[in-house]
Amino acid sequence: MKAAAQNGNDYAAYILGEEYLSGKHVVKNSGTAAEYMHQAAQADNPWAQYLMGKLYLMGEGVEQDEDTAYEWFQAAAEQGHTYAQFFVDRMEQQGQLVSPSLLLSATRLLHHMGNIFRDSAPQDSTTRAPHIERKRLQKLRAKKIALGHKPDDYEEEQTMDGMTMGGWRAKIAQC
Repeated sequence: MKAAAQNGNDYAAYILGEEYLSGKHVVKNSGTAAEYMHQAAQADNPWAQYLMGKLYLMGEGVEQDEDTAYEWFQAAAEQGHTYAQFFVDRMEQQGQLVSPSLLLSATRLLHHMGNIFRDSAPQDSTTRAPHIERKRLQKLRAKKIALGHKPDDYEEEQTMDGMTMGGWRAKIAQC
């Protein structure tokens, strides 16, 4: 991922920025995360622009600057990012009187409410394959290979933001 990001791949830079923010697979480092997010945000990635706004609003990995945060939120909102639009609207309505932590709490609440509604929504009856947990899917794939099947026989490509995972891998590999 680092090589792809260094070669200008904004998707790889965004993913690395998220990894450095979360600290799940690498040591958490807000400064490094901000550098990768900035690279992706400069390439017009709306999610990276939104996260840059949050970083500047809270002063995490960068110097706190509400004006710069507003500019990043505005850039993401212009591309249709709804959470960024929420920040833009609140910052415009109430000026700088709104606490950054209050805005972040509100977006977290909206995010979790969206997950609740998504998880409780009825399943689409046209879905062909049932949902299988990752570990169980790995065991099933190993069993298929042992029986002589190709690793990807009868599996549908999973999609992320309308692009197949193979498409994401190819895009990252290009750089």
